[in-house]
Amino acid sequence: MPLSNLEIHWVVEELQPAVGSYLDRISDLDSGWKLKFGNMEIVADVPESIYISHHKRPARPPHGFTQYARKRLHGKLVSISQPGFDRIVVLGLDSGQKLVFELFSHGNAVIVGADGLIEKAFRDEEWSARKIKRGERYALPPSGKLDPREMTKGQFNALFGEKDVIHSLVSGIKMGGSYLELACAEAGVDKNAMQPNEKLFGLIKSYLESYEPGIQAGKPVVRRFPGKGFFPKKSLSEAIDELHAEAAPDSRMAEKVRRKIAQQEGAIAELERKAELYKEAGDAVYGHWQELAELIEKVGSLRKKGLSYDEINEKLGGKAFIDKKSQKMTVKL
Repeated sequence: MPLSNLEIHWVVEELQPAVGSYLDRISDLDSGWKLKFGNMEIVADVPESIYISHHKRPARPPHGFTQYARKRLHGKLVSISQPGFDRIVVLGLDSGQKLVFELFSHGNAVIVGADGLIEKAFRDEEWSARKIKRGERYALPPSGKLDPREMTKGQFNALFGEKDVIHSLVSGIKMGGSYLELACAEAGVDKNAMQPNEKLFGLIKSYLESYEPGIQAGKPVVRRFPGKGFFPKKSLSEAIDELHAEAAPDSRMAEKVRRKIAQQEGAIAELERKAELYKEAGDAVYGHWQELAELIEKVGSLRKKGLSYDEINEKLGGKAFIDKKSQKMTVKL
């Protein structure tokens, strides 16, 4: 359950009380690390999530990266940030060093010195635009998307015109497609339209100012999505921690159960959608009952006169159409 950019934004807010504490210990976990800052334990499950944990997580023998961190990474925590609104969390120490967790692709952890050069990486990586390797200057991944925290109304408006609203938003703003779709729905914007309304910009900005942490469809969320099964929590960290604790005894079985629940909730939502469509169709038939009765009587009369279905369709003038094989009539209301 990888966190979106917006969810990481809110976790970073929840981690702020750790600022001012010293890094007491860093330990290896099955997938990531556990860091102790004073009374707070932070778990970085790379590449999926980072959160405050209150559950015991069994440590593993330290990897070379962790051994290096224990010897060389020291000092008081002075900042926790999410640069560029990317899926990256940076822990800054008063030594000038930074511990960077990259929560995308395969994930990574990088120790950066006060001079901006990489001291140690959990995994050496190389792309055309950046290198993660000892001695290289650490750089953020390039992106043409907007940071919603700094996005202006002019930049927002410039996104639209060539693609529909939802594709313009997803390709232009770092937030996560599901939350951008939710914003369209809450603002009353047709996501397939070419232009947004005046509400959408402010609504997206509001997602940065307040949140509603909880669990829905087996996932941690910071906004309630339409549908049933939302379980509010005091923090997003609490939601993530609870899901990890549930998965701990048998993670494969728990994951299967969560997938099954999500499938069932999806099936219920689809049935509710179909029920609404059938209700609309029934209301339409009821509202045009007299017109439909006259149309059926007309078709019966024409058939008694010996007219074929092709001839009857011509006389109906496109208002209705009779399929010759099924002998079913489709009517435009």
